[in-house]
Amino acid sequence: MRLVLVNPPKTNHERAEIAPPLGLLRIAEAAIHAGASVAIEDYNLLYHLLPELRSDFYQAATERLLSLAADFYGFTSMAVDSHVALELARRLKQARPDCSTLFGGPHFSSAADQFQLRYPWVDHIVKGDGELRVQQLISPLTGNDKLVVLGAQDSLRVPRSAYSLVDLGAYFYVNPNRVFNYEPNRGCRYKCTFCYSPGFYGAALDLEVDKVVADLALLKSYGAKRVFFVGDNLINNRKWVIALCSALHGANLGLDWYCYATLPDFDVELAQQMAEAGCSQVFMGIDVVGATSEKQFHKAFTRRESDLERKIRAIREAGISAPTCGFILCPPSHPGSKDWMTTIQAALATRRAGAEILFNVLNIYAGTEAEQNSPVHRTADALQTELLLDVPPVVQRNSYAPTNPGGFPFHSRYVPEDEWNGFLRMAHCLHTLVNLFPDELTTLIEKRRMTPVELAQMVVARTGELLAIQPEERRSREAREASHLFKHMKINDLSASPGGRISAFRQESW
Repeated sequence: MRLVLVNPPKTNHERAEIAPPLGLLRIAEAAIHAGASVAIEDYNLLYHLLPELRSDFYQAATERLLSLAADFYGFTSMAVDSHVALELARRLKQARPDCSTLFGGPHFSSAADQFQLRYPWVDHIVKGDGELRVQQLISPLTGNDKLVVLGAQDSLRVPRSAYSLVDLGAYFYVNPNRVFNYEPNRGCRYKCTFCYSPGFYGAALDLEVDKVVADLALLKSYGAKRVFFVGDNLINNRKWVIALCSALHGANLGLDWYCYATLPDFDVELAQQMAEAGCSQVFMGIDVVGATSEKQFHKAFTRRESDLERKIRAIREAGISAPTCGFILCPPSHPGSKDWMTTIQAALATRRAGAEILFNVLNIYAGTEAEQNSPVHRTADALQTELLLDVPPVVQRNSYAPTNPGGFPFHSRYVPEDEWNGFLRMAHCLHTLVNLFPDELTTLIEKRRMTPVELAQMVVARTGELLAIQPEERRSREAREASHLFKHMKINDLSASPGGRISAFRQESW
């Protein structure tokens, strides 16, 4: 029984996060224990190595997959690339009706019934964790009636036997940072209504500390230099995090690691221990600020800008040099838009304290409480992928969205076209302005009574059509236009040229 696991391409230019696909490696190990022969096709890696994938992706990828002659083809998805997985599966089934297709991941899992009903070439969708389900599918075909059932703890371990299926040298070539993904814990104790996590993972789970240290030592032996802890919230359990940091500090593995965490659970002591244990970067989804948004999305991580700023400064002073905070902006007709100014001011305070800022537009995911609470009419729209995301052209274009816009949140809009177009361009500009000119924006607010939104409107008008500008030049163009306006207003450049400032933050991030 032959199984081929497929990871669609996700990044176009940026390579710093490319790593062996942990989820597929786990599925591969479970399938190996069930008696299957397994191969992994990671197009997020191969897209950067094979010119034929960049010139005619579907043709080249389908030929490669057919040459592997699998009985089962399994696809994962991060929502933005779900249509790529669907189209590859359709072409495979058209060429080989005898093969079976299998889909997994939060997006397919949350809308499983919809996808199976609409797309007859979707044979199986795994809901939730996939290891046991894959074994149950494969074991009868291999004659293996002794399933290796993994416990909750073991399911988080490094999939040792599966790493032989990937070419680590190729990953290190494409991404010299030598990044590995690892999951020391799973789930999140918070239940934000816009998030997949509560419905997909259930209760939070932490792996035993000694096993985490052993696994990281193993990853280092594989060549790891940097490890991303992929769990939704590393600090669900403060006692466990402190024990983990103490053990990592004592083990002295020499690994740099970074993670997702939650601001309310951070304090100076914890930040210091994480930094001493090797943590250099932490992403915190502040997400919503303001009474309307906090009530609607069941999330209130900061009550005062001063508290937010104080915590960011403490995290940096403790030794975590690169905190990143994400904030959500809602379209003007959405109730959450009432909190725009509150959100932007919080982001400004956070940036001035030393954090990098990400402005994310609100996406309403299938199966989440946010979707249930506010059903919306959707229309296919590719602007978000074209303007805001670093994804290949094959991911930008989604031929399935026009007939099923609700199934593809990154390729659809839920407000009128004019509103959506203006909103995305405004959000793009605000991301540039807040990251590059936090002091100047603060001066505008305090001395000129001018809001960042008003300035962004002026910059958007001067910049012109962003899609006509190469992606790598868009923020530079916005920065130049903002500098001209500051000069006209006699607000001096306080530190460096726009070009120098742009290089100081991750332009590809959104």
